[in-house]
Amino acid sequence: ALSERRAGRAALVILLLLAGRWRAELRLPTWLLGLMFGVIAAAVLGVFSRTALMVVLIAIAARLGAFAQREWLRLGLPFLLLVCVAFGMQIFFDVESDRALKTFVGKLARTLHELTVSDYAGLRDINLSFRGHEMARALSEFNNSSLPQMLLGRGFGATVDLGVFLPIEVNEAGGRVSARYITLLHNGYMFLLTKTGIVGLVAFLYALGFLYFVQRHRAAEPLADAGARMARLLQAAVVTLATTTYVVGGVFNKQDMFAFMLLTGYLLAHLSHQDG
Repeated sequence: ALSERRAGRAALVILLLLAGRWRAELRLPTWLLGLMFGVIAAAVLGVFSRTALMVVLIAIAARLGAFAQREWLRLGLPFLLLVCVAFGMQIFFDVESDRALKTFVGKLARTLHELTVSDYAGLRDINLSFRGHEMARALSEFNNSSLPQMLLGRGFGATVDLGVFLPIEVNEAGGRVSARYITLLHNGYMFLLTKTGIVGLVAFLYALGFLYFVQRHRAAEPLADAGARMARLLQAAVVTLATTTYVVGGVFNKQDMFAFMLLTGYLLAHLSHQDG
């Protein structure tokens, strides 16, 4: 069920970007695609996932041309408003309360708090802000590395010391096993920095930048153009991968983001073939 839900996010992005052109682009009856859209949207958003909400917002922004040329200026005010709301929730919402831990609104309010980079001391703080603690420990190990290790990393078998044993690894029976040294990180950028160093991280950022800009000129064309729709869909997929790499592993999370990686490869090949 989890794999279907995760693939549903990519399907929802495709349907959002191709809205109004479903029959022409997907060669299926509009009523059927409309029904699929409703079911997928309900399934994706019904799990109250912050990642799913972020993916949907990125798809809407791409649909509006926010990533094409200078059109992002049109959404500058809404984006600034979202940032202000996020910080406002931190101020006016008790992120340590039971409500913040049990409700979706509380999860939204805790988002920035959970991502705050800090080497937490108490087990409760570590569990509640695990991503921030994980990043802090990874950066600490990077800062204590030799110059060659900073540049080229410590290898793909390198681990990050959490400083305490936590039940985070899943065994073959589906149960959790306590571990202190971990090889996979929620933050894919920290994952790269630890294992491949600055060189690997820069190469990865270059690859993301290439995928983002390679068809940007076509994304700026009127949405009635088929190439523009595909280019905006490519940008939506790349921005989704870049963003989720910070919080859920992104391209290094084969379960959650495989559908988006597959979509990115297909769109790049499709648009490159059209240019050729």
